[in-house]
Amino acid sequence: MTVAPERAVDERAERDLPREPRRFLLDGEWSTGSDGSTFDSTSPYTGETIATVHAADPSDVQTAVTAARLAFDEGPWP
Repeated sequence: MTVAPERAVDERAERDLPREPRRFLLDGEWSTGSDGSTFDSTSPYTGETIATVHAADPSDVQTAVTAARLAFDEGPWP
């Protein structure tokens, strides 16, 4: 059986998705990444681009790891 994509869902997604590249949360702040590069996120179902997002580089990853460690060590966890 073949299932066709629901066009209403596709139209709603196209309408609601932002047109500018999506930022990511890094140490409690929305970030565009250190170098500002982006990549397209594609639907595995249709292969179409659903969003453009900012990419994290190794220094962004290190910042995230450091922030997570600090939150774990000094946060409200026992």
